[in-house]
Parts: sequence; C-alpha cells; structure tokens
Amino acid sequence: MFRKFASLSLAVLMVVSFVFSLNISASAASSLSGTIKGSMTDTSNPDNGTVYWSFAYNRPSGNEFGTATLTVTGDGYMPNSFDESWYEAQYDTLCYVTKVVVGEGVKSIMESAFAGEIYLTDVTLPSTLEMIGQGAFAYTNIKELYIPESVKSLSSMMFVGSPIEKFTVDKNNPYYTSKDGDIYTKDMTEFAVSAPGKFAKSNGKGFVFPGSVKSIGAEAFYLSELTEITIPTNILEIKNMAFAGSSLEKIHIENGLKTIYDSAFFACTSLHEMILPPSVNSLDYYSVGYINELDFEGMAYVLDGLGISHSTLNETNCEYYLGKTDYTVDQFTYPAPNPLFTLYGYAGSVAEEYALYRDMDFRYIYCTPSNLKSAKNVIDGILLEWSLSPDADGYKIMRKNELDDWVTIATVNSKDILSYTDTAPYTTFTNEYTVVAFNSDADAPYDETGISCKYVKSPEFTDVTIKNTTSGIKLSWEYNGVVNRAKVYRKNPSGKWEQVSSSKTNLNSFTDENVKYGTKYYYKVELIRSGAPFNPTVEKSYTAIQTPASVKVTNEITGVKVKWNKCKGAEKYYVYRKKKGAKSWTRLEILGSDKTSYVDKTAKSGTTYVYTVRAYNGSHRSDYLKSGKKTLYLSTPKKAGIKSTKKGVVVKYTRSAGASGYYIYRKTGTSGWKKIATVKGNSKLSYTDKSAVKGKTYRYTVRAYNGSYKSDYYSSGQKIKDIY
Repeated sequence: MFRKFASLSLAVLMVVSFVFSLNISASAASSLSGTIKGSMTDTSNPDNGTVYWSFAYNRPSGNEFGTATLTVTGDGYMPNSFDESWYEAQYDTLCYVTKVVVGEGVKSIMESAFAGEIYLTDVTLPSTLEMIGQGAFAYTNIKELYIPESVKSLSSMMFVGSPIEKFTVDKNNPYYTSKDGDIYTKDMTEFAVSAPGKFAKSNGKGFVFPGSVKSIGAEAFYLSELTEITIPTNILEIKNMAFAGSSLEKIHIENGLKTIYDSAFFACTSLHEMILPPSVNSLDYYSVGYINELDFEGMAYVLDGLGISHSTLNETNCEYYLGKTDYTVDQFTYPAPNPLFTLYGYAGSVAEEYALYRDMDFRYIYCTPSNLKSAKNVIDGILLEWSLSPDADGYKIMRKNELDDWVTIATVNSKDILSYTDTAPYTTFTNEYTVVAFNSDADAPYDETGISCKYVKSPEFTDVTIKNTTSGIKLSWEYNGVVNRAKVYRKNPSGKWEQVSSSKTNLNSFTDENVKYGTKYYYKVELIRSGAPFNPTVEKSYTAIQTPASVKVTNEITGVKVKWNKCKGAEKYYVYRKKKGAKSWTRLEILGSDKTSYVDKTAKSGTTYVYTVRAYNGSHRSDYLKSGKKTLYLSTPKKAGIKSTKKGVVVKYTRSAGASGYYIYRKTGTSGWKKIATVKGNSKLSYTDKSAVKGKTYRYTVRAYNGSYKSDYYSSGQKIKDIY
C-alpha cells in the first residue's frame, strides 16, 4: 500500500549518501491525529542545508485509514534517499498522503520522493525549486501540475505510471514551456515531457507534433499509453528511450528523420513493424525491435546448483523460485530482438545493416510509403489527405468494399498531388481508406488498418425560430449534418455585421442578453463545418420587448383584477386566462400600452383561475410568466339587511359561491375595520354582534374566504345607530 520506488529507469542510478533522522513520540503514533517530523541532509554537498518534513495526519475514530498532508521545508536540495522516511510514518498511522506542500527554500525534489502515493492529488511547488527528480511523482493520482519559473532541470519520467493530464509551465521560465498540457524546451525545438493521462483518455490517438519540434527528448513517452504516432518531416532525431515500454501499435515515419538513439523503442511489445525512410542514417544498438527476454535456462542452472527443486520455469513462476535465492529476475533479463517484429527499409541502408547484423526480419522497400493523414467530410464527399512520398510516381487510393477487401477507387499520377475527394462514398456504412505510394519499381508498403470516416451530408438548416425571453432575444435552430461550430452575428447601428457568439458546444441556440427594449435587431446565424467549402447561413430580425414578469391578481367586487409592470418596447398587451388544470390559455382582452391592469368581469365565484400577460410590438411578442398567477375567485357578499335586537346587532349577507366561511368586520366613527368574528360554513348567512353597546353607531361589512383566498368587501359597509 505504501511503497518506496528505488528506481524507475533502465539506467543505473548513483546513490547519494545522506544523514536521516526521525523524531517521533510513541503517543503520536497511536493517536488518531497528530504530526510526525523528520529531516534529511545531502552530505555529498557541504553547502547544502537541511531539509525537513512534517507529516500531519488525521484518522477519524472507526476509520480503517486516514489522510495526511506532507510538508517539506528547508534550504537546499533533497537527497536521493532510499530510506523509509515518511513512509514509516504512514505504516505507523495508517494514513495516506493526499496533499504535498513543498515550502520556499527547497531547491529539488529527490528521485522517487512521492512515488507510490496513490491517493496524492494535490501538490504545491515553491518558487525556489530548480530540479524535479526521476520518478518523483510516479504512480500518484495528480491530474495537473504547475511548473514554477525557477525549474531548470526535470525528469521526463517524473510522472511515469500516473494519470496526469496537464502540465502548465510558468510563462517566465527560461528553460521550458508548455503546450496542450505537454512540456517542451523553451524554444519549442524539443518535445521534453508528455502528460501520460492524455493518452489514456484519447485511447492513445490524435497526438500531433508542432512544426517547430526537431527532437523527441529522452524518455519523453516512456511507458506511455500512446498507441499511434506520426513522426513528421521536421523531426530529425528520437533520443534514448523516448518511446521505451510504450503501448505503440502503429507508427509512420516521414522522410526527414535522421537518428534514432539507443533504446528509443525498446520493449514496445505491440509494435510489430517499422518502415524507415531513406533519410534515417543512424541507428543505435537497441534502437528498434528489441524486447526484454528472460534467461530461463540460466535460472534453471542456478536453481539446480543450489539444490532447489523447481518445475519448468516460465514468466509466471520464475519469481517465486528465485525468491528462495539471493538472485532477482532482473539479473536474468537481457535485451533480445522481438521475433514478431519486421523492419522495412531500402537496400544498402542503415536499416538493412541493423536488421541483418541482429538476425532480425527485414523486408526491402523500393518506394517510400505515404501516410494517409485524414479522411473528413466535405460538401461533395470525403476528402482524403496524405503525406509526400519523395520517390513515388503517384498514389493509389484504396477503399474497403462490402467484403472487407481493399479495392483501388482512384489513381493519382503525380507525387505532388496529396489529396483526393471520394465523391461517391458509401452512405449506409462507414468508409475505410488507405493510400499506396508507387513507382516503376514497386508499390510501397501501406497501412492495412487505414482510416475510417462515416459520410454525412453537409449541414443545412431545417428550422429557425426567434423570440423574446426574460433574459433577452433567443435564436434557436435545427439542422441536418455535422456541425463543428455555430456563429451568430448582429447588425450594429451603422449596418455592419458584428460577431456576438462563437461556440463549439452550444450548436442549437443563442440568447442575446445585451439588448435595448423597443429596438428591432437583425441577426445572422452561420453553421461551421471543418474543411467544408460551404457554411449555411440564415438571417432573422426581432424587436426586443420586456417580459411582464410582476403579474399580480386580486379579487374585487366586479371580478378578478390582473395587474402587471409596464414593459419597455410594448405597443399592446394580451391578457390570458385558464382554469386550474387546463393546458391551453384563452385570450381575454387586448389593451393599449398605457394600460397595466384589467378586471375580468366574467369570472365565476368558486372557480380557480390562472392569469398571465404578454406584451406585443407589431407581430413580435415578449416572453410571459408561463406558470401564471393563480386565484380562487370569491364574489363579494352583498348587504342583506341589518337590525338591532335584544340579543345584539344582526348582520345579514348574501352567499358567495365557493366560500368556506365569512369574516365579519365592524368599525365605529373614523376607526378602521376590525375583524370581530369568523363564520364557518357557507350556509349561515347572518351573524349577531352581541358585543355592540347600546346607543353607539356602528358599520358592518363581510368578506368571504376559502383557505388563503379572500373576496373583496364593501368599504362603506352597513350602518346602524341608536342600538337598544
């Protein structure tokens, strides 16, 4: 679980002597949280200061494992250490390191410093950092890393086995720069470090070198999940172990590469062939076609000599038997030519010499292969583009037929024509293409896997709508075909089109929030398709109108009153109603722009209605409150009589359909209305005020209710005086 990686390279490492001290108390190790501290010094350099580390851990009660933050401080360089250091603390506390903070003053991160911290996701590096060692963050779970301005030396294998997807180098760093998440030398002439996680996400495909790159650095793609790669003409050399141990299955090398250094493609077990162009003039010993091979015969000889009984040795059991000795599997591992690998090259070339000297399978080529770079949809078919073959007379364009056989569909009789459009591609299944360079001597080897492309017709608009929303004018459209980007333009006051949107993700709509209500706007939508000579466009215009958002409804004596805010840009208002539960609205009235209220006199008491309002300017309309405003209409109880009796003042009123009861109000003189009673039920239509005082003058009024809904009331009420 917690493991220290001593070495992650095929190269021999030099061990630096160091002094290590551990300060830990017994109580700290047994507690659920605490801090453990230690230090280390590189004694090979007398000017180097001490580097300290602090392991702050927390393991909540009942949890099997906890988490920890590791902080490294000091002044100087971390030694390349094989001691357990903070790894011991992890064993003692059962806490994973999830965060590392390297403090100011620290100048290096030692080799394998944080290797194997599989839960490490967060790292902070100081502005003083100069070096990052080999395997420093190997087999961690960091996804992104910021490289400070001060870093001048870093290992291309610092993140081997990790899912990191993006490096960002400080723009002021004089030694390195970053592009698309990878690291290059500052002048962009050498590819230095790849981000391994990128290739896992892309299935190892789609990587392209910038045109400025002339060299692929040592170990740049070491153990990478990259499966396909093209080495373009601008790259002149591939350095030691650049692709060693990678998942490469397919490689195309264009004419231009000169040197492949030692072990550049070592242990690429899935790479079964390589075609070298005539420009290659130097191959180091283990450059291509070599894998690690185990010496089972030597293992058996050693085991027999030690009297250790064993079965037939193989890759699965050899480590078990050698574990009984002082030997390791690495001691019986040696580089050997891959028996499944074939090298293609010209007669008399360094490729032929390299293969024949190593007894490697070699095939002669008489024409430099071309590489089909892309197959993409265009307006009139599928456009194919390929690389130049310098000694070709032309190219055969091949496509697989229904029987999965390659068939020539066209011949280009010029080495300088590097594209062709298939104007009659298959439309019912995916097209597969490859290209074969040829000259008078022979056809060149070609890629038998090819490139696939499903034909899709050029895009076209099928529907375009435009409308006002609460946030602005919204354009929506539907289309057929493939679209890579949608652009929207708007005319400015001078009549010039200006781009207001360009999106690769939102391909069906755009809302212009920067509008002035009452203004008519003109828009143009353009669908962009990469590589297509035609981009369909459509134009629309619309007037911006503010939405009646603050719609309110109240019950009044004459009906339901609807009120709304005055809307900018409106010439008229439409008022709509529907019964609760209904799906469609019914228009009640059209009003001028000077009106902001309307009374629905057709409402029936006891019915629940929903109201909304929409503003118009000519044929253009605003958005509207789609949920509307709801009310239960209750008619206002009318006066039905009032009289004074010995028991009190009797107030009578008419029935309000839909009411669940009535509120009785009373006032005297100029005082306000005061609720004096609640009559429950809809059948009792009178109330006796027993608290009325003889000789006083009162006014009474009644209001119907149902839950939170209330009717209007007669503000004048019914008057009675000289109570006896």
